[in-house]
Amino acid sequence: MNASRARGGALVAALLVLVAVIASPGLRSAARRVAYRLGVLSPPRAIAAGQPLGTLHLTTLDGSIQAIRVQPGRRLLINIFATWCVPCQDETPFLTSVAPRLRREGIDIVGVDQAEPAQSVARFVQSFGVAYPTYVDPNRWSPLSLDARVIPTTILVGSDNVVKTIHVGPLDENELVALTRRHQ
Repeated sequence: MNASRARGGALVAALLVLVAVIASPGLRSAARRVAYRLGVLSPPRAIAAGQPLGTLHLTTLDGSIQAIRVQPGRRLLINIFATWCVPCQDETPFLTSVAPRLRREGIDIVGVDQAEPAQSVARFVQSFGVAYPTYVDPNRWSPLSLDARVIPTTILVGSDNVVKTIHVGPLDENELVALTRRHQ
């Protein structure tokens, strides 16, 4: 009877841990890292220039899931950042100021924060007057899938949905002009 009760208790404990892992993005992320190390899961392969981007599923600042993809006849500039990152803070006013011009040139821009609370990202967006859509990557897939291990990282995707270039580090006007003109 005690062995049966112990197995039942262990099963309940395992189920509680599983529920906690599923419910908590932090625990889910830690469980995924352990699974990668043990070889139970294979990490996603990082995107590279010349490969199709596909559709990204990101979390909006209000918590809903949004599918992000290149719109027909347009290009997409994805800026991956974090609110605590000083180069990101330095780059954001520049990106905010050029966003209207980029839109007129057929380039949509989106910001993707790496796994911070939506409230922190919303304060960041408000304090910098960011006028382009900004999302959160709660599961930290961007370092693996988008190869954004260094932030800021900016990815230009062509109208053909193919990654044209990945720029690591903050962008300035000259780099942005060169990047967007080279890959029209």
